[in-house]
Amino acid sequence: MLVFSAIGTVGDGADDATIVIESTGTGDEGIDDYATILPWSRTIPFGGGNDTYHVSMTVTSLSSDGSVSCAVVYQNVTLKNTASGDHAVAVCEGDMVLD
Repeated sequence: MLVFSAIGTVGDGADDATIVIESTGTGDEGIDDYATILPWSRTIPFGGGNDTYHVSMTVTSLSSDGSVSCAVVYQNVTLKNTASGDHAVAVCEGDMVLD
């Protein structure tokens, strides 16, 4: 399972953040865009291949303060990042070997 997740301390409205996920070669290719309340997560079932795939997740706060964090997890590999401040942007991006 390939898991995308976002957390934050923004909490000042119906939608706390926008989330953009881009993946290539995972069977769920393309760009997905969400306006959501944090915390948030999405799991993509994945099996087979043992190839390298590029994944990217961007979490943008819709608040003038607070922090946001992103994480992309597959088995024992994690891409993670945290940002804080006015409309903070956390980016988790890299190549992962998915088997």
